[in-house]
Amino acid sequence: MALDFGSDPYDVAVSLEVLSHVADLEAFIAKIANLLKPGGHLKLATQNRPVLERYNRIPPPARGQLRRWVDAEELSELLRSHFDVLELYSVTPQANHGLMRIAASHKVKCGHQPFSRGPDFEISWSVAGWAGH
Repeated sequence: MALDFGSDPYDVAVSLEVLSHVADLEAFIAKIANLLKPGGHLKLATQNRPVLERYNRIPPPARGQLRRWVDAEELSELLRSHFDVLELYSVTPQANHGLMRIAASHKVKCGHQPFSRGPDFEISWSVAGWAGH
């Protein structure tokens, strides 16, 4: 949070899979909003808690590890004070157990290489938004 990005505002900010690892989510979003020009764009992707909890077997966080997954309502609420959310959608799950594990397996995907994101691809919320209201 202490990084200095200079005083010139940006047109676009991108945050990919960072939000869930930040201690103070509100301060992080406020910092991004303050870095953008009025009408600037935020492209944010973060883990989708309901899908991860339902379709994945992920061990509990290690001691000292942050894991602040959000659902759609929580993410919208978090962004609302600084952004007009233009689009919020979930990426299709590639999970690691049950039928989703079979569908996401390397052996099944090998015939579909151009469309594969790899075995470590996680479930995300993707957001596009305007800075300010």
